[in-house]
Amino acid sequence: MSNNLGQGGKERQIHELLKYFQTSLDFQFAVLLREEIVSYDLNMVNKTKFFIPEKRLSLSEFRFFATKAIKEFKPDIIHTWEGGTAFVVSIIKLMRYPLMPIIDGTLRYSNTFSKTTKYYWVERINRIIAKKVIANSDAGLRSIDYSKPGKYAVIHNGLDFSRFDLQTVPNENLLNNEVVIGMTASFSKPKDYASLIKACLHLLDKKYKIKVILIGDGNEKIAVEKLVPVNYTSKFEFTGNMIKPETKIKKFNIGVLLNKKGESEGMSNSIMEYMAFGLPVVCTNTGGNPEMVKDNFNGFLTAHEDLEQIKNKLELLVTDNDLRKKMGERSAAIAVEEFDIKAVAKKYLELYLNVLS
Repeated sequence: MSNNLGQGGKERQIHELLKYFQTSLDFQFAVLLREEIVSYDLNMVNKTKFFIPEKRLSLSEFRFFATKAIKEFKPDIIHTWEGGTAFVVSIIKLMRYPLMPIIDGTLRYSNTFSKTTKYYWVERINRIIAKKVIANSDAGLRSIDYSKPGKYAVIHNGLDFSRFDLQTVPNENLLNNEVVIGMTASFSKPKDYASLIKACLHLLDKKYKIKVILIGDGNEKIAVEKLVPVNYTSKFEFTGNMIKPETKIKKFNIGVLLNKKGESEGMSNSIMEYMAFGLPVVCTNTGGNPEMVKDNFNGFLTAHEDLEQIKNKLELLVTDNDLRKKMGERSAAIAVEEFDIKAVAKKYLELYLNVLS
């Protein structure tokens, strides 16, 4: 159960898990959405039943829609992925299905929220009612103050490696003799695009041959585009959202993910995708990022909005081909060993069996 199957990280994770769940003989799956947004080919998960509304539903409308879907499908377990929809199903459980176990999978960040906020209490209620709570990073689990041993666990995100042309790993085919620096993320408040653009403008001013590709969309995209002066617009490519971002990521030579002060990450799909393509990574030292990127090993961790650090690390990677290659090879090895979606899907199937036992 989630809001939608749009272009976000958890939405891609749901779709990729469902593809591997297709082979499970022990379970039947259904997906229940609050919105009509679907960006993936549902034919690839044709053994899954979908309950998709014609438009975005209010919480009260979604409660009616979800109750009807639950009555029809008769799930043995509900696995939630988003806080608002999780709260609705918690209410449905209390009122109509007290024995129905819920797995709360909404802990996909590592921010600490104030106890004075509605968000904190909604999430806390969801987790009290849930039988199991799953975070996608150790940092996410550490960020909450009410975990109980046995009820809370970590299952990292996974990658479907069949999406990637791994013949390009490590990616050292320079595009037009330019080092390509890329970032894949929403253009939203938590993401620090400004520091990346300032750092890249600094490199361009120093006459380094670089190209910058920024994949994503959001409310702040126009403001970020305006940070690029006219004389350098040809060096920046804003792609918007992409159903297959890997077609651009394979052109990157350096992968970047930066966060503003006070903002964090869970287990970033973007970083995992960079690593799958054998890229060195420059990212903010926050949340689950250090669980994937080891500083000075397969990339660099920087402080929030530390422009000098970001400049220096990017310049080091742009100018040192051997370092890029060495760090990229380490990234690829870690990705294959730790982030295979098959292993992650197996952990979820084992979790479901455990919840039912």
